[in-house]
Amino acid sequence: MSGHEEAVLQGGLLADLALEAWRLSKSISDGADVPVGATVAVRYSVRKMKRILEESGCGYVDLTGHSYDAGMALDVLSVEGGSGSDASELLVKEMVSPIILWKGRVLRHGEAVLQKITGAGALPEPPKEEKR
Repeated sequence: MSGHEEAVLQGGLLADLALEAWRLSKSISDGADVPVGATVAVRYSVRKMKRILEESGCGYVDLTGHSYDAGMALDVLSVEGGSGSDASELLVKEMVSPIILWKGRVLRHGEAVLQKITGAGALPEPPKEEKR
């Protein structure tokens, strides 16, 4: 196997691991049913997976709450709210999967649900980015 093929394979495996680490982290923070005693162990495992990913040059980006820009590495699954072209801005309402990065490059596009924001109201403050 060539060095390039090995790097592609490693990047794909790291992308799968990053996606699953993100899902696990998100389910814990969303209040999933995790037995109280297991919560500490699961959080520790998630932190350890994130550290391994970082050391391998892999990470993920969750843009929930941010303004949407057509140049983002996102596949839009649906757009909610408003009708027609009355939206003055689009907001990333929910990330179904994060953007996966490997050595600073996009390895996988994220998948998102967008929300139309109408009127002159300000966008809500995006959530603070968690350290990856």
